[in-house]
Amino acid sequence: MKSLQGQLLIASPKLFDRNFFRSVVLLVQHGENGALGLVLNRPLEMTIANAWEQVSEMPVIPEVFFTTDRDSIQQLVTQNHSKMKFFVGYAGWSPGQLESELEDGGWLMVSAENKHIFESEEDLWPTLMREISEAIYQNLNPKVIPQDPSTN
Repeated sequence: MKSLQGQLLIASPKLFDRNFFRSVVLLVQHGENGALGLVLNRPLEMTIANAWEQVSEMPVIPEVFFTTDRDSIQQLVTQNHSKMKFFVGYAGWSPGQLESELEDGGWLMVSAENKHIFESEEDLWPTLMREISEAIYQNLNPKVIPQDPSTN
């Protein structure tokens, strides 16, 4: 099984689960035991003190790390001046569940980039949907599209 860690899951328009409607999820872990992701475009109003309650260090993609270790977080907050985002809560899938949802078309997928994580989450879903649509359009070969698409 190839790990999908570092990929973004973009809820497709046909995913009607209200918990994930128009959501963008960064996969921070994916393996035989299931998957864990962070929803990037659903900010919560929470203080760092509250986040301490829920706080393994892991690079997800270059310059993006995932940790729940309190000492690591405290060191980052007090000694580091890099961009930081804190997430409380996560999306989780049991073994095989995510793969099934991908096959059913519930999620679209692209590789995560720093800009997806640290720029405004407000327009993230429509921006990624537009990028996906443009990529599909650019890869269409008009020579293989039938005159009558119903014959396809």
